[in-house]
Amino acid sequence: MRRFFVCMALVMFVTASRAQQQTVRLPQPLKGVTVTIQETAPLDMVKKTPAEPAGRTVRKAPAASRSTANTGFEIGRMANTFATIGQNRNQIACDPSTNMVVVIHRSNEREGSSVGDELIVRRSTDHGSTWGAPSPNVANTATPRYPNIFLYNPTKSTNPADVKVAILWPQVVTYPGTSTWGEVNSLQTDHDLTGKVYAKFPTPPNWQIPEAIMASNTAGRLYTVCDAVEPSNGQSTGQFFFFMSTNGGASWQLADPNVVPMWDVAYVPEDERVYNLCSDVSPDGSRAIFAYIAGRISQEGSMPYISTDHAIAYFESTDGGLTWPVQPTYISIADIPDLPSPLNVNAGLGIAPQLSIGDLDVVYDKYNEPHFLVTVSTDNNPYNPLASGNPNTGEFSIVHVDSTFLCEVGRKGTDYYLNLVAQLRTIRGFRYSYVTQSSTGAHYPETIYHEPHWAINLDADKIYAKWVEVDSTLKFPYAAINSQNQLVLFQDTIRNAWVAGRHVDSRGNNCSWTTPMKITSNTDVDVKYTKMAHFAGNDGELHIIYTEWGLGERPDDDPNLTDNILWYIQGVKIEGIVAEVEKVSEAPGDFSLAQNYPNPFNPSTTITFTLPTAGRTALRVYNALGREVATVFDRELSAGTHRVVFDARNLPSGVYLYKLESGTHSATRSMTLIK
Repeated sequence: MRRFFVCMALVMFVTASRAQQQTVRLPQPLKGVTVTIQETAPLDMVKKTPAEPAGRTVRKAPAASRSTANTGFEIGRMANTFATIGQNRNQIACDPSTNMVVVIHRSNEREGSSVGDELIVRRSTDHGSTWGAPSPNVANTATPRYPNIFLYNPTKSTNPADVKVAILWPQVVTYPGTSTWGEVNSLQTDHDLTGKVYAKFPTPPNWQIPEAIMASNTAGRLYTVCDAVEPSNGQSTGQFFFFMSTNGGASWQLADPNVVPMWDVAYVPEDERVYNLCSDVSPDGSRAIFAYIAGRISQEGSMPYISTDHAIAYFESTDGGLTWPVQPTYISIADIPDLPSPLNVNAGLGIAPQLSIGDLDVVYDKYNEPHFLVTVSTDNNPYNPLASGNPNTGEFSIVHVDSTFLCEVGRKGTDYYLNLVAQLRTIRGFRYSYVTQSSTGAHYPETIYHEPHWAINLDADKIYAKWVEVDSTLKFPYAAINSQNQLVLFQDTIRNAWVAGRHVDSRGNNCSWTTPMKITSNTDVDVKYTKMAHFAGNDGELHIIYTEWGLGERPDDDPNLTDNILWYIQGVKIEGIVAEVEKVSEAPGDFSLAQNYPNPFNPSTTITFTLPTAGRTALRVYNALGREVATVFDRELSAGTHRVVFDARNLPSGVYLYKLESGTHSATRSMTLIK
């Protein structure tokens, strides 16, 4: 029988159901142990100390007052973490054209047998600086779960009245002998949550939990992925389908009217397991991608955490999701040329076998090329922190520099490349965080992982990465039942969120990503189940939420099920991302600006120039009326010859002027864009 793990909708319901029967226990000598990890040395690529946020969020005791710093806004309290769990669902959305941000979450209502049976929306109209009051329940079903939200504005209108809010959520259905997922509901509403239009995914088949909502402004469509359920018994078919909406989420239909799945678990070889399905649609709507981590097993029951055999697997549609290949394309880290040090030796991808989570996300850029966000390591031996120190006294002294890195794997034409984004401080994203005991007596580990997510700007020429990692102090997150039969929760591993970004025209390994920036500085709160809005603001604003996990007002039978606070991180912004300027020669020369090549061009062209001395240099583009339409770059440059790629994908055909200024020198030339 085929053995595989499928994350997201196929597995998450099983995981959630099992979690409700678990008790979390800790070997007596290790309760509440705190250990310190040696700080990792910075890489050469990290040129300065990451910026610290202005403040931090402070955990409160139950029923006491809460103090928040100016970097955190409390969106609301949820019935449990499963309102935001799921690597590839998204409860936050941004529309850069109107500065609107929305967050959706389950409520904390616990009347009678009801547990969070409402969906609440919070809305900001100023990029998250201030927030309106929580909305009334927007769901029209009895037990809504796992919502997704998106802001639909294909014309990029600056009028909020032109924006539609699209929401998806699943619903439990009763089958002969069982109740499980089987229905997906949709809601389209105006920006102010009026004018609601409700609908459901067409059946048969029935449906599990939909993934995040995607969009193509050019095609004027929304998309999502959902796996099918057999209508007669509620069992998963293992088939995933591509859905689209042509009316802003008012209704949804299969992209392929012949009801052919985009992907089937039958495509998975016998020696492979599937981790963390994710997908995206190109900005122009011509391509769609469906990717996962392909975990390779050498023998039955054996699965290394880190392996050079693991690969990125993806299926790509070249007709907007109508048809899909049946064989994946594989990307093995070892097959990527010119890997940067230290990943040029024995580098492999990681997986978490128990929870079916591999660090992965995918996004398309303006060139319709995909970028994969993964964790890569050269340490193939799982490191067990409990093996160090004296378990009888609870004293641990861990000195360990982890060789794990957050990496961008990109495609350009038929070639692949790898960029280092950040070195990760971690007790391996694939090592134990705590051990749970199910009602059957079986034990399995919960795991730490890095929650990587992409965001992209409207022009699709800037990409942004978000991730979480442990700080230098590790706290084991165990829980146990005390003598009064009460659940006692110990502090969780401290994790904080980080971000970085780059221009997609940047070149070279290790040098094009901005310095990683730490955006939370919590010492008592675990930043967990983070999500980032797909679109970043036009000025680099990023919109991120996280769940304060593990301690709430009501102790359920598992830390995952207790009440949780949902936080929005205010003021996250990455500035100054522009196209990378490539140095051709270090030899100084006379100040000159060459004619762009090719000319005429469509849509990009290369501009070369020479500087006699180092200094602040800017290259700007103007239309025929003399209005500035683009700043290609504005930065300090060294003496010598440089070149930069200018992309005019979003400009109309016509004649443009490009002007180079450096010190007292300036020069202007014309170029012609023909589309």
